[in-house]
Amino acid sequence: MTTPPLNIVRLNDAGLVRIAPAEPSLPDPLHNIEDLRPFLEKAGASIHVTGDKGDAPWAQSVLVDLVKARAWSQFIILCEALSPFTVSLALMALEEGYEVYIVCLRVRDEDALTISRLEKANATCMVFDQFLEECALGAESGGAPDDA
Repeated sequence: MTTPPLNIVRLNDAGLVRIAPAEPSLPDPLHNIEDLRPFLEKAGASIHVTGDKGDAPWAQSVLVDLVKARAWSQFIILCEALSPFTVSLALMALEEGYEVYIVCLRVRDEDALTISRLEKANATCMVFDQFLEECALGAESGGAPDDA
């Protein structure tokens, strides 16, 4: 096989949403997002930032427009940890037909049922370091945006 599997992360065909927590535990819990920047630049991708506070995702016109645009086949949600907001956004994107990836900085023991629910709905959940490795692997194996 000379091409990566279809379900590998393809940043050149993905919308990325960064969920900023309402009360971050550190100045920026995903400060290591800088490690992702070379992959984003090569793919010509950018990150849309929204907050995990206030209205539900389906009540925020900016998020609804982003999901409904169907500009990509993949929808990647970057978050500090799973929250009801993150789950709702993932389910909304799944209903629109995206391949959904939820990338968490950390996964807590109490997230097991939520992860199971998301995976049964066909979302892929992974930790940030695993996501970076998959981005690198995709770039090495021909999934790089140069091939698009």
